[in-house]
Amino acid sequence: MKSESEKWKWAEKSADVHKNIKYRNLMILALRKMPNIQKIRLDLEYGDVVFDIPMDEIGLGYNEILNYKKEVFSPFFADFMGELFVRENMDKFANFLVSIDEKHCAAVNRVEHEHFGLNFKKDHFIFSFHASFLRSLLTESFKAKINEQ
Repeated sequence: MKSESEKWKWAEKSADVHKNIKYRNLMILALRKMPNIQKIRLDLEYGDVVFDIPMDEIGLGYNEILNYKKEVFSPFFADFMGELFVRENMDKFANFLVSIDEKHCAAVNRVEHEHFGLNFKKDHFIFSFHASFLRSLLTESFKAKINEQ
């Protein structure tokens, strides 16, 4: 059985063969690590959740950002990586839904999540999404549990 590093070496070799496939190469780089989500915050006025991830924890340095600028700041990358990070860290985000007071529930309930936002600041990425996405994921999880029984 191959170790994790051997699997990634194969993926890197595969990426070298396909240098013209920039999205594939970017995803190979970005999926190598399990990043630590930092500074989760909630903008109650608009119902947005914002979180930070250090660049190096995603496996992308400044040079990779420059080489893959168009791809990194595309809706595809922001949506895929944002959703992956939220799904993998749902326990960190679920508390935000519970903490929303009645006054701000309307901001969450009147709008549906469509896309993740992605910004870059110094040495970290800043992802944002509408809190209704958390509600959808929890509902999805709840329905799956019911169907298991």
